Amino acid sequence: MKVLMICTKRVKTPYNPMIPYFNKCKKSKPLQLKRFVPLLLLTVQTIFGAGRTLQGVVADGNTKEPLVGAEVYLQHRMTGTITDRDGYFHLVLPANDLTKQDTLIVSYIGYQTYKIPALEFKNKKTVYLQPKSLQLGEAIQVYAERLDLARQEIPHSKEEINVDELTRYGTSEISDLFKRMASVRVEGNDLDGRRVQIRGSNASEVNVYLDGVLINGLSPDYTADLTIIPTENIYKLEVLKGSNLPLLGSGAFGGVLNILSRQDMESRVMLKYKAGSFDSRYYIGSFNVPIKNTVFVSYFGQYNQMRPEIEFFSEERFQEKTRAEFVESKKMNHNFNLDYLFNGGQIRAKIFNYRFDYTKPYWQNKRNNMLYALTVNTESDWNGVLSIMNGNDEIKRYIIESNKYISEFESQSMTLKLSKKIDFRTSSLQITADYFHDELTRFARQEIGGDTYTYNQADLYNNRAGLSGIFSFDDRADTLRNLRWKTFISMRGDLSANGYRDLTYTLGAEIVWQKNNWELKPYLNYGTNVKYPTLLESAYAGNLRHALGRPDTSLSELQPEYNTSSELGARFTLAFNHPLVNRLQASLALFRNLTYNKILKRPEGDQIYQTQIGQNTNFGLEAAARFTGLLKYFDFSASLTKLDISNPLFYEYKPELNYNFQLDYVSRFGLYVTAVYFYEGKSYAWYFDLTRKSSGNDEEGAPPQPLTRVISPFADVDVSLGYRFKIAALHLNLQIAGYNILDNAGFKYYYLKKQYFQASLSVQY
Repeated sequence: MKVLMICTKRVKTPYNPMIPYFNKCKKSKPLQLKRFVPLLLLTVQTIFGAGRTLQGVVADGNTKEPLVGAEVYLQHRMTGTITDRDGYFHLVLPANDLTKQDTLIVSYIGYQTYKIPALEFKNKKTVYLQPKSLQLGEAIQVYAERLDLARQEIPHSKEEINVDELTRYGTSEISDLFKRMASVRVEGNDLDGRRVQIRGSNASEVNVYLDGVLINGLSPDYTADLTIIPTENIYKLEVLKGSNLPLLGSGAFGGVLNILSRQDMESRVMLKYKAGSFDSRYYIGSFNVPIKNTVFVSYFGQYNQMRPEIEFFSEERFQEKTRAEFVESKKMNHNFNLDYLFNGGQIRAKIFNYRFDYTKPYWQNKRNNMLYALTVNTESDWNGVLSIMNGNDEIKRYIIESNKYISEFESQSMTLKLSKKIDFRTSSLQITADYFHDELTRFARQEIGGDTYTYNQADLYNNRAGLSGIFSFDDRADTLRNLRWKTFISMRGDLSANGYRDLTYTLGAEIVWQKNNWELKPYLNYGTNVKYPTLLESAYAGNLRHALGRPDTSLSELQPEYNTSSELGARFTLAFNHPLVNRLQASLALFRNLTYNKILKRPEGDQIYQTQIGQNTNFGLEAAARFTGLLKYFDFSASLTKLDISNPLFYEYKPELNYNFQLDYVSRFGLYVTAVYFYEGKSYAWYFDLTRKSSGNDEEGAPPQPLTRVISPFADVDVSLGYRFKIAALHLNLQIAGYNILDNAGFKYYYLKKQYFQASLSVQY
């Protein structure tokens, strides 16, 4: 009979952080192993070998308190772990795999890094890390991490790209970063902007944050144009998938894109020029300047123009679009940051300006939006964000130059968000409170012979407050130090001045199982979410009703959209430490989304028709795998997304099946190549038919019926080639790229996947 010896009594000794793990036993007794012994654990241990174990505790050198989440790893290897709530770490290596060159690294944000030859490390040792005075750039990045609420969210599928990967791949296009991610697509182009979709969602159902500030409001359709953020200015990019994200994802049925901008410790200047198809030109610049030890100034901005040769609002519905020579787009944006460090915290002031000018025959659209933001981060985990948005959007429509119809929208909004994290021994509570104030004035004017007449003015305003909290507690098995789990419970309440009161909730759990050189993280979540349309969206709906011949003496607000979703998934990491392949990362997730009261939009003539109907259930499967370090210089990624959509009208132009393969090559000499093959399965296009109703019994003013058309599957290829090199103190990056090279989609339909070539050169000093 096999037995397992366990401790039943412990010796009383003075306090030491190692006591919970390394107490001696006075007396032991046998425990019979039942049939429920985890055979899988024994099998995995047999496959990977028992190896050598490194274990210990990481604690603060001053307070002697354990440090949770400290990184423990071997230098130049892909083997490592993090400490648990008691500062304990347990790292198993393949037998006889340590050499004199191996160094054990222990690091934690805000502390000096601990290094020791791995062969000299004594097991069951307490490693005391000493706090250090951060340099300016380091301190700013530390406080940015503190503001990152994504770390406190309910367990979910997540993808992350940090500054090291951005530097390694060298790509100058932000859309390149999403190609290897399952369930993540970039819609649009350089004309109307590149916007991210997650799990078949619309772009307006993805919240995009820049340094903790929501930037969706810069566009009237509540989407974020990713082309306004150069990749050279990104420190970290996180994609959080799913609707159950109560801290950052209120109203985001697809998920969250969280971007932290880069702040260097030294002065830096970058200039970049891009040119491509359709007479596109980009001029990009950035700089950052540290001032003394407490102030940091940074800026990035760009100007671009292009002639896309295609009209978006054309009468051509399901046919290929006709080229048009007189279409021009101009965009410009500026982002200015001022950081100030004080004892125990950081203050950041941000000013963001976005301008857009779109001209075609009989149509002009001008947009000018300003965003002002103030963020405060403290070491006591109190954080706050105050943002103010001022926007102006003007549309001119005319048949003859002397008679123009003008629709102008002036919007003002203010958002205040406060958050506080409270840590307990085995649990934590993250509380977030937010307030949103929205005002909008819509003018309808006519310009005749140089004189302007206002024939309609409508005003809207709204206030909304929300309070959310996530309570999490973790536990572990006393006999299995490499197994732990965490449970989450979240509640959020929203109160709106227009009478809407909603209470949403989310539940989640995650298990972390580490053994030898692999880690498995299964998780699940279930919850509800609500999306409140902005006043600008409601105003656009009113403008469209007027264009369709409906009464327009007042504006009515769109109703909230609701979502219930669930997800079951797992993430797996395996370090091979082999010359042929270094590491494998894999993920799998099953998800279900139920959405109702959804807003549907579709172009019709030179307008967009909009209505709010129905319900949709969306089932999905996503899978991804990535091998890094293939023959040292190659990375290979593959991903698959399968959607089962009950009502295709809700998710138009979204393929039911999508998969891609990506191969990256990065040489030691600065050359890099990325090749992507992607397949998009069947999807649906549709338009409102304004010439007929569903039956002769339809009431006057009833929504017209949609005309639908199936979009055939297609496959295409993207390729980018770049070279990074140095001349004296200048760092240069030259890149050429081709997108949709086979041009299999072409100019078909309102949603475009058109062939596009581009070259860019960046110079950094």
